[in-house]
Amino acid sequence: MPQEPSLWIGTLLGALAAGLSRVITILPNILGAVVILLIGWGLGKLVQKVVANGLRTLHFNEVTERAGINDTLTHAEIKTTPSVILGVVAYWFIFLIAVHAAVSALGITALTGLMTSMLLYLPRVFAALLVVIAGAWAANALARITRASATGAGVKSAATLGTVVQYTVLFFTFAMALDVLGLAFPFLTTAFTIIVGACALAGAIAFGLGGREYAADILAGRELRLLFKPGDPLVSTELDGIIQEMRPTLTIVRTAQGDVTMQNSELVHQHATRPPRATGDSGTARAA
Repeated sequence: MPQEPSLWIGTLLGALAAGLSRVITILPNILGAVVILLIGWGLGKLVQKVVANGLRTLHFNEVTERAGINDTLTHAEIKTTPSVILGVVAYWFIFLIAVHAAVSALGITALTGLMTSMLLYLPRVFAALLVVIAGAWAANALARITRASATGAGVKSAATLGTVVQYTVLFFTFAMALDVLGLAFPFLTTAFTIIVGACALAGAIAFGLGGREYAADILAGRELRLLFKPGDPLVSTELDGIIQEMRPTLTIVRTAQGDVTMQNSELVHQHATRPPRATGDSGTARAA
C-alpha cells in the first residue's frame, strides 16, 4: 500500500531537524576551531618575523655562509636566506600546534592522533637541522685548517687532504642527523662503520707509505733550524749559497744560478755546513 505524502514529509523534516540539531551542537566547536586557527596564524607570522630578524641581527647568515650552507642552497636554486627559512619553519611549527588544537576541538580522534605524532616528531627534525648546520660549519673550518697546515708544511696534496677531511666530517654529520631522526637503521650503521674503518686503514697505509718522506723532512728541518737561520751562508755537496727561507719540510737557498728549493732531508744527507769564516776558523757545523 503506498505511503501517504505526509509520511514522507514527516520523515524528511525529521532528518533535517536531526542534522540541524547536530550542526547547532558542533557549531561552537567549529567556531572555536576557526578562532584557534586564526590565532595560530597570527602568532605564527609574528614568531616568523621575530626569528628571521633576530637571526639576521645575530649574523646567522654570515655563519651559514662560512659553513658553506648558502652555496648548497644556491645550487638547489633556493634564493631564500637561512634566517628566513628558519623563520618559516618556526611559523609552521606554531601553526601546526594551532591545527592540532583545532582538530582536538572538533573531536576528530583519528586526526588528533596523527597531529600529535607529527608534533612529537618536529623536535627531532629541528635537532637534526642543528646537527647538520653545526657539522657543515665544522667540516668547512677543519678543511680550511687542514689545507693551511698542510700547505705550510709543504704537503703537495694539501687541497685533496682538506677535501677528504671535509667529506669525512660531513659523513659523520649526516650519520648523526639520521640517528637523531630515528632513521639510523642497523644496515646503515654497519655500512657506516665499515666505510669509516676502511678509510682509516687506507689513511694509515697511505701515511705509512708516503708520509715517511714528510716526517723525515720535518725532523730534518728541526735539526737544520738548530744550526741555521735565514740569511746564513750554506755549503753542501751540491749547493753553495745563502739561505732565503726555511720551511717545515723544505729550504730555499739563493745560489749564483738562482734560488734553489731543497727538501730538508736532502740537505741533511748532503752534509750541509757553514763555510769557513774569513778569519780562518775552520770549524763547521754539520747536520749529521
